Amino acid sequence: MTAATEKVTGMALMSVVSAGTPAEPGHYVQWGVISISLTNLSIILIMIVVFVLAILVPMGGGRHVDVHADPPPRDPPGGPVDAGDGGRR
Repeated sequence: MTAATEKVTGMALMSVVSAGTPAEPGHYVQWGVISISLTNLSIILIMIVVFVLAILVPMGGGRHVDVHADPPPRDPPGGPVDAGDGGRR
């Protein structure tokens, strides 16, 4: 078999595989003027579920911050005071 024949045979095989068997018409959901295939509708619904889960499910590994806890003490405006010098600068 020559290279050209192999190429044509490969292309014909790919077209048969991609075409598969003669398919029945797809199943469609119709709502007024909207018509969508059942496959596309299911993909859209799965994407919406994943989106909602991504918003609602907390991510692990984060540090929990208690918003009602007292804030940590702040240093005086001049900076932290060294206990060893009696507060003198």
